[in-house]
Formats: sequence, C-alpha cells, structure tokens
Amino acid sequence: MAVIIDLNETLLKMIVEAEKLTEPEQREALAFINALNYEKKKRKPIAKTKGLKPVSMEEIDRIKHESRKKTK
Repeated sequence: MAVIIDLNETLLKMIVEAEKLTEPEQREALAFINALNYEKKKRKPIAKTKGLKPVSMEEIDRIKHESRKKTK
C-alpha cells in the first residue's frame, strides 16, 4: 500500500533545513518543537489535584538540605 504525504511549503523548507543539521542538532530542534507544543496544551497543575496535601515549610527545608548533601 502506497503512502501519500502532502506537505505544505513551510514544512518542506523545515525538512530541507533540518537535513543540513547534525544528528544532535536535529534532536535539539525536535525537542524545541515538542516544548512549544507542550506549552500550548492546557494541563492541570499537579499540586492542585485532590487528595494531595501541600508540603510544609519544614518538609521543604528538609528536602533542600538532603538534595544539597547529595550534590556535593
């Protein structure tokens, strides 16, 4: 079965330019495009989901202290 792809002119130009990039640069460009699409999506904040209680200041301080110990 043949696959027919109908690309508009802008998309073709993007592909031509992307082919000139190295593999890591192509991955970086793809990650950038994915990030742009992710920003457009409406997403519910995780912190406001039901059943989760907010973290106290003491817990935040403990977490920061532990994370700084592990990075040194």
